[in-house]
Amino acid sequence: MKKILLFVCVCMGVMLVSCELNGPSLKKVVTGDATNITDYSAQLHGTLNVDPEGYGHLYYGIIIAKSQEEIKNHEGKYYESITLEGRDFLVNVYGLSPNTKYYYCTWVAINQIDNKSFGKMKAFTTLDGTGVPEGEEHPNTNYVAKPFSVGSKRQVYFSPGNLQYQPNATIWRFAIQQVDYLGAANRNTALTYDGWIDLFGWSTEEGFSYFGVSTDTAANYYSGNFKDWGCKRIGKDEANTWRTLSLDEWSYLTSKRNNCRELIGCAMVMDVKGLILLPDDWQCPEGVTFKPGFYPSEDKAGYGAHQNIDENEWQALEHAGAIFLPAAGYRAGLDIGNVQIDAFYWSSTANEKNKSYYMFFSAGGAEMRTRERYHAHSVRLVRDVNK
Repeated sequence: MKKILLFVCVCMGVMLVSCELNGPSLKKVVTGDATNITDYSAQLHGTLNVDPEGYGHLYYGIIIAKSQEEIKNHEGKYYESITLEGRDFLVNVYGLSPNTKYYYCTWVAINQIDNKSFGKMKAFTTLDGTGVPEGEEHPNTNYVAKPFSVGSKRQVYFSPGNLQYQPNATIWRFAIQQVDYLGAANRNTALTYDGWIDLFGWSTEEGFSYFGVSTDTAANYYSGNFKDWGCKRIGKDEANTWRTLSLDEWSYLTSKRNNCRELIGCAMVMDVKGLILLPDDWQCPEGVTFKPGFYPSEDKAGYGAHQNIDENEWQALEHAGAIFLPAAGYRAGLDIGNVQIDAFYWSSTANEKNKSYYMFFSAGGAEMRTRERYHAHSVRLVRDVNK
């Protein structure tokens, strides 16, 4: 009898050992590797060991922290993924510190987000920060910055072009020319993209999106207070040289400053549709005619029908301080819309929890509107005249 009991115990021990050895197949989520690691970002991967079709709802993502203890205690910053290919998912993590070791693990919750299971802990180290580029000399030497009033006692200079970003090199710059926009190229928005993008979701302190550089459309990716793009080094300009206009400033600029109706107009400039803004002390160059105002309708052909400005005329206008905002459209996820039809330029002002204000224009007019923050819009920065 004792031998039988011993035999049973040994068999049970083998079964337990076998279960332990095969443990990973029984876990609900597996922590994958960190890839595309830069000075400030990384892609963190995970795999579900449960059938995504077999439950009412699955929540999944990663936790990241700077200490092992936090991850062991399931503490740190939680990210929820909304991308799932088969059973694989990933999270793009931005805003990391250079030359820093981070610990992370995956999590999954079935039906109720509070009921989480966790994967094994892994770690990675960001790059050392020496790859931060010097920036670029701006080639648009024809542009001369002139003061624009954005309040009764406040003036700004506009940047020489729309904001652009190269994800894989983490470089910020301004467009080479004022008429430049990137349109469909913004579909390539990703950590590994080696080209330039110029449409950004609203930038926030607490969201999971790095200054709006994300194709995610979940509201929590854009939560929290505004974090200005101007706090970054842009080209050769030091951090905090530039900033984003507020709702009140955009409103004052386009509809309240002295003689404002004569200082704004839609136009086709060098075959690009957009909006011209003129500085406070505007004097039109000889040989050039500027027609203020808008076309009677929002028809995209209205830009050129209102006024068509060639390269020589535009060079004279921008040398006299004129600003051009291209009608660059918008992006929502991977969908690009209204390119060379309408324009959407972010302000720094929030509206409700998940919306913010932006300056909209078409051939028919300009006004302030509000929209969900995940929409990727154009960004045109300014610096204060007294700086």
